[in-house]
Amino acid sequence: MPRFLQFRRRSNFYGPWSLFMWWTAVPEFVKFMFSLLYGLRHTGSGNLPPSGPVLVLANHQSLFDPMLASSVLRDRAPRSLAKRSLIDGNGIMGWLIGRAFGSIPIEQGQDDTAAIRAMINELKQDRVAVIYPEGARFADEVVHPFQRGAWVLIKRGGAPVLPVGIAGTGDIWPPGQAKPRLRGRMGMAVGMPISRQTLLDMGEEAALIMLRNEVARLSEEARWWT
Repeated sequence: MPRFLQFRRRSNFYGPWSLFMWWTAVPEFVKFMFSLLYGLRHTGSGNLPPSGPVLVLANHQSLFDPMLASSVLRDRAPRSLAKRSLIDGNGIMGWLIGRAFGSIPIEQGQDDTAAIRAMINELKQDRVAVIYPEGARFADEVVHPFQRGAWVLIKRGGAPVLPVGIAGTGDIWPPGQAKPRLRGRMGMAVGMPISRQTLLDMGEEAALIMLRNEVARLSEEARWWT
């Protein structure tokens, strides 16, 4: 059976029709548009484990990042957090973030505890959760220090960590800019999974530094295409 028709393996949250529509057809269209408009190149999507919980850590440059990560990692229908203001009343972008890519809405100003609980629940249900541990969008091509919430998810989520590096999206749609540019190039590199136990053995400070360095390395790899 083709991988995209392995609905039970791909996700236990969506039904077959939703998986086909929102996590096969729509992401494929988004990836096609990114390739057409921005010359998207990506590598390592096969490193995503085919089953079981996975915590994806990526750098964050742009509102395009969740769509980019979801379209490349669509085999497992990954869910990420998004401010409710980005979903409600935000036109086609809000529809894509909230409906097509199933982002979990978080009220602006809500403390991190609620967001962490939502992500832990995703992992406990053997799903894929995507977080951006820098805590904000940065368009300066620098991977900023990771927030402690990432460590809490590593400890309590019981999942391997998949590092991801994104490049170019900050130039295409910088923070604070109302609309994306129609020119530019973007890239994404997916690393190898890192076991939870390996990170726990390292301890919080060393593990977060190592993960940040790995995401930065992957972002630099993706930058070769931009």
